[in-house]
Amino acid sequence: MDYARPVLMDVMAHEGTLDRALADRLPTVEGTTSFSTQQELVTALALVKADWSAAVPK
Repeated sequence: MDYARPVLMDVMAHEGTLDRALADRLPTVEGTTSFSTQQELVTALALVKADWSAAVPK
């Protein structure tokens, strides 16, 4: 069975709206979340646009 961690899980826990039984079944989260920079996104988009037709058959 698949589970999803609510983005606002901390807020839900604070407000008492988090289903604790379901939350306890989620795997632990380790490490620091990181997001791509704007330049990395622009570079990735250019790569996808350039190589899409060769990588995805019609």
